[in-house]
Amino acid sequence: MKIKQFGNEVIERLLEGESDTIKTLKEQFKNSKIKKEEYTGSGFFIHYFIDPEEERLKIKDIEISSICKINNTSSIYDIILFIRNGAIDFLEGVAFGDEKFPNKIESYQLVPSEEDIKRLIKNNKNLIKEKKKIED
Repeated sequence: MKIKQFGNEVIERLLEGESDTIKTLKEQFKNSKIKKEEYTGSGFFIHYFIDPEEERLKIKDIEISSICKINNTSSIYDIILFIRNGAIDFLEGVAFGDEKFPNKIESYQLVPSEEDIKRLIKNNKNLIKEKKKIED
């Protein structure tokens, strides 16, 4: 699959859950348009346009991230969804060290970052219920 399709699938996975925060982000993503795609070799960026009329989060700036294994290799990559001014702004994928980010993805596995889950719960009480559902 190409980076664009990978990005779409990853965002859907990052936004699994039913909290009000996640529902708002899902709705934004469903109605979003891609403004710009960029592949850098060591990673990628996909920038999104969110209509100004779309509902925004009260929390202005957060990141939702995951560690990702791609194409059944031992290499790991960081995937980060940036929320700016209460709306989805861009998705970034980045390789660690001197690795190159694959431009063709055959398979992948996301592993949520424990640090990220703790930070989000601390900063956003709406996600506490979401974490409990994940653990159950």
